Amino acid sequence: MKRTPRTSRWIAAALSLAVAVSLSACVTEPEPPPRTSSATPAPDSVFDSDADALAAAIEAYEAYNAASNVIFNEGGKDPKRVLRLVSEQYGEQLLKEFESFRLQGFRGSGATTFDSARLLDRYTDPILMEVVEIYLCADVGDSRVLDSEGRDQTPKDRPTRVPLVVNFQSDTAGSNRLIVGGSERWDGADSC
Repeated sequence: MKRTPRTSRWIAAALSLAVAVSLSACVTEPEPPPRTSSATPAPDSVFDSDADALAAAIEAYEAYNAASNVIFNEGGKDPKRVLRLVSEQYGEQLLKEFESFRLQGFRGSGATTFDSARLLDRYTDPILMEVVEIYLCADVGDSRVLDSEGRDQTPKDRPTRVPLVVNFQSDTAGSNRLIVGGSERWDGADSC
């Protein structure tokens, strides 16, 4: 499996004005990457099934995506709102990216969405933190990056659909509430 580190998912796309995401343009169901680990879910997992773990991950990503869209559209103002939805390390990264976005005078318009979420892996680590990894397609086709004068700075040739691998972890040991730990662009077979 070949992965390329991806900084702030859709925010990095907006900040660098390069990579973007789109899923509604898919005509067929994407073929997800194969499960990346042979680890089997621990018997002490807080999730009863893969479906429960996937549902919790989708719920966590929906909350993160909604908060990120608001911050993006408000030009990076009050980015700390996203911190309760992400890991400490990922939160530090996001705060820097939102601050850079704000300092450049950018703001967003529209919303990033996602679909085609599939479970890649889940396990309980040694300190009883749930770890879940999913594949999804992110769509930035309806979002635009505007400068301080309101001019569209969105690259005309940016992709609108990007496959991502997103990882999650429990917010506390033994909890079934997941937070976003980070994501990477999936550079395997493009299936979005």
